[in-house]
Amino acid sequence: MNILIMSKIFANSGVGSHIMDLSENLVERGHTVYLMSGTNDHEEFCCEKKINFTYIDFSMTPLNIIKNIDIICKFIKKHRIDIVHCHHRSCAFYMNILSRFTGVPYVWSNHLDNIPSDFIIEKQHFMANKQYAFPQI
Repeated sequence: MNILIMSKIFANSGVGSHIMDLSENLVERGHTVYLMSGTNDHEEFCCEKKINFTYIDFSMTPLNIIKNIDIICKFIKKHRIDIVHCHHRSCAFYMNILSRFTGVPYVWSNHLDNIPSDFIIEKQHFMANKQYAFPQI
């Protein structure tokens, strides 16, 4: 499978370690992994494990949202992505929109964020095919 992992940041953190472990295991199982993030503190890891990294600014300004929808949509089509795994709410926001146009399913791992309680935000974010919440310990 061609798997896209989207994360607002890919840093030396718990989420970063989780993404590294997940990516490494998926590659070992024969999948092609693409990582799209606004930061990359693990360039050596990506090169060593043959994980294709693409930088994208996930800031939520109106112009940036429109630009990113185009960038991500073209990326999904170009690399024939089978599934997307989102690791931040902003990434899930984009896939909530793009999944409808591309038909590509996505899963959202909600690390440390509260589950939104506002009705509109709740409906927008609970459109993922699967959502996992990991409470802060």
